Amino acid sequence: MNPTHPSSVRHHSEGQRTERAGSFRHKRDQIVAAIARALHGLFGADNSLVPLPVKVAVTQRRNQRRSRD
Repeated sequence: MNPTHPSSVRHHSEGQRTERAGSFRHKRDQIVAAIARALHGLFGADNSLVPLPVKVAVTQRRNQRRSRD
């Protein structure tokens, strides 16, 4: 076996691992950003929860779904 082969295989697998880790970080960042956007509307300027009737929340959700279609 070629003595450089194991290091090239190791280098390739390290590159794949680094790429996957970057992909996971990217997905995590997207999830955190989405959660932050969702929570932003729930809090007022003084960081207290804004009361919202359930019917209003359901109507808003339905409208959001329709606008995406």
